Amino acid sequence: MRRQRLTSFVLALLGALAAPTLLSASGGPYALSFPTIAGGGGSSFGGTFMLSATISEASTSALGGGEFSFTGGFWSVTLAPVLPSPPLLNVALGSNSTVVVSWPASSTDWFLQQSFDLKATSWTNVSLAVTDNGTSKLVILNSSSGNLYLRLKQ
Repeated sequence: MRRQRLTSFVLALLGALAAPTLLSASGGPYALSFPTIAGGGGSSFGGTFMLSATISEASTSALGGGEFSFTGGFWSVTLAPVLPSPPLLNVALGSNSTVVVSWPASSTDWFLQQSFDLKATSWTNVSLAVTDNGTSKLVILNSSSGNLYLRLKQ
């Protein structure tokens, strides 16, 4: 019984692996005659052309003809550049009801911005002078009633 199940499984697996070679994709004068078994995928449209394909294909060959080319296999993805992490913003209570906001002096091209509402779509640059003591950049704010939200923006 166990041997019969194993034999059935092996035959089914061989049939599944052989099936793609019996199939082909074509449209007009263009043809892809050796599809592979893979997962995922999607379609891309442009002008009068459409390409439906899968990702993570086992085949890594290149196809070409005329001004068209297609490379199968593991496709690379263009990723957005990794942006630097924002500097750490420190907030401390100063003397005479002031608030001292600071961040590392080595952080260039970062501006302190403020908003009275976190849901606001418009933030404004803090207009007070920024002091640089060589280690930190500092802004001293007068504390007031209500909420004031701060962020560093590059």
